[in-house]
Amino acid sequence: MNKIDRILAFLFCCLLCQMAQPARAQLEGKIIYPKFYTYHAGDDTTWAQPEFDDRDWEQIQHGTFPRDRRPGIGWFRYILEVDSTLWNVPLGLSMRAVGAVEFYLDGVLLHRFGKVATSKEQEEPILTFDNPHVKVIAFHPFSNTVGSKSRHLLAFRYSDFFRQSPVWSGYDDARFLWNISDLDRMHTQRDNLGRKVTLHQMFLTGVCLAFGLGHFLLFLFYPRTRANLYYAALAVSFALLVYFWFQRGFVTPLAHWGWVERLRVAAWTLTTLSLIRLVYSLMYSRLPKTFVSFFLIGLGVTLWYWFRPIIAGPYLFLFYLVGWAETIRVLVVFRIKKRQALLEESWIILLGLIPFSLVVVYYLLALLPDVVPLPWEFEDFPAPFYAVLLPMISMSVFLARNFARTEAENARKTKELEEARQLQLSMLPQDFPRLPHLEIAVYSKPAAEVGGDYYDFHLDDDGTLTIAIGDATGHGMKAGAMVSIAKGLFKALAHEAALPQIFHKMSGALKSMNLSYMYMAMTLVRCKDNHLRIAVAGMPPALLYKAKTNQVDEIALKGMPLGEFPNFPYQQVETELAFGDALVLMSDGLPEMFNARGEILDYPGAKKLVEEVAHESPQAIIDYMVAAGEKWANGRPQEDDVTFVVMKVTQSARLAGV
Repeated sequence: MNKIDRILAFLFCCLLCQMAQPARAQLEGKIIYPKFYTYHAGDDTTWAQPEFDDRDWEQIQHGTFPRDRRPGIGWFRYILEVDSTLWNVPLGLSMRAVGAVEFYLDGVLLHRFGKVATSKEQEEPILTFDNPHVKVIAFHPFSNTVGSKSRHLLAFRYSDFFRQSPVWSGYDDARFLWNISDLDRMHTQRDNLGRKVTLHQMFLTGVCLAFGLGHFLLFLFYPRTRANLYYAALAVSFALLVYFWFQRGFVTPLAHWGWVERLRVAAWTLTTLSLIRLVYSLMYSRLPKTFVSFFLIGLGVTLWYWFRPIIAGPYLFLFYLVGWAETIRVLVVFRIKKRQALLEESWIILLGLIPFSLVVVYYLLALLPDVVPLPWEFEDFPAPFYAVLLPMISMSVFLARNFARTEAENARKTKELEEARQLQLSMLPQDFPRLPHLEIAVYSKPAAEVGGDYYDFHLDDDGTLTIAIGDATGHGMKAGAMVSIAKGLFKALAHEAALPQIFHKMSGALKSMNLSYMYMAMTLVRCKDNHLRIAVAGMPPALLYKAKTNQVDEIALKGMPLGEFPNFPYQQVETELAFGDALVLMSDGLPEMFNARGEILDYPGAKKLVEEVAHESPQAIIDYMVAAGEKWANGRPQEDDVTFVVMKVTQSARLAGV
């Protein structure tokens, strides 16, 4: 128990004593309490007897505790004078203790609170400051009676060996407080206290869990909004903090209370770190290194508290204050600088944080004597906890508005992407050139709404067919823009006689546009009669199937993608086609496809697929390769655009009359 908690516990006890004053007032003049009591360290059961002479014992003022008392066992003796009107009347004995206590009345053991022992191993201490135990006590007249009053000896056998444990090292507030009053009223007050605490505990925990669940569902619906995940962590951790905070009052054994206290501190640390992480996620595009420091310090101090709570308590409380100050600092600084458009509504968060901060400061000042009074008892209305609901609600509203804005923006972008996709699809040829000696099939599937793959055809009046297949850098809107530019350039330059010359002019035009590291890889194929010419600028090898030898050859030419080196010495290859020969052009989407185990299909694998099906029609070749790619991926999402252009000679150009 750190100093702050001890102050809270002391104030709590004082408040409960004040609650008991009305019942005490009814007994004024009927029970006379001593101004002093006697104390002696050690253990002897005869010290509980009324006839024992304790005049050489240490006298201590009522309500205090022996100074510099070491952990151990000792006895306290009180002499009470009880009016005859209270003889044989059931009264209530309220005990608030940290340690183990045995209560003796006139030499007779009446009640035990925990287990008093002469060693730490045998002792079973309790902690009942937050939830005092109420026992029945009755005073009976005996020989020591003077007039209408009887004198009674109250003896308390008390042990606090638990303070010898390293966990409780430095704890100097072990004590017990007792009070005798009206039994029914004590039970009523205790029951009311339990109901109030339970009500606050369940309500605050339930509200925070509801907030956490709601924002966790928002995160599942749209995982990119990580702030909802951090808010959910904040709400759940605070719910745990509230639960364990109030649960301490229902746990009596000191060992169990210690575990509940450790869990409370862990939940408090998690709440602080979740709050900082949430604010950082809203204000920074990248996680600052400061959070790593907060995380390590918080973890270290919490572990320290786990084993040395008394020593680490003040440092842990300081960590919480610094964490809260960092949250306010980030919000205020970013609000003033207005670095992000998101901060236009950050006042919503501050609207909840500032009142909560004022409530916390007020309660901290109330811990100091004679500074500010508490407006109500903590158990009647734990204002700091309810004040937390203000920033919780304001953050929830902010995130909900941000989520709605994001959804609207996503809907707009989705619409724009769909329009761009439809525009891009409209730019791809819908009808293929029809030559009597050639059969052509194509396939293109983008990885995103707008792809970066491109294919096109140009047929001259003399029957010369030029085919283009390209792959822009990346995919998405920028790649789609590059495809549009490449299509326009191809249509304007397809009539050029030399394929490398087309590459030079296209690359020069793209470079002059300064497209910021956007390039276009491309393969050009020109077919006149059965004569074939191929030029490559950064594309995968073309695969040429020769029906006569039943082999697939790679046509691999080195060449830089278009847009960076306009004068690159592109090369072209020429060959003759025969009946049954097929040419397979593809982008890198299939060869560089990964499966669920992270393995790549690779170019030899793609070539093997062509070898297995090259004797079939162009459409059959494409269908086979698409199916093989899907089987290879085995459910893994497509990461790149996949495009095929397959051309096959169905008869010689001479017989076809070309």
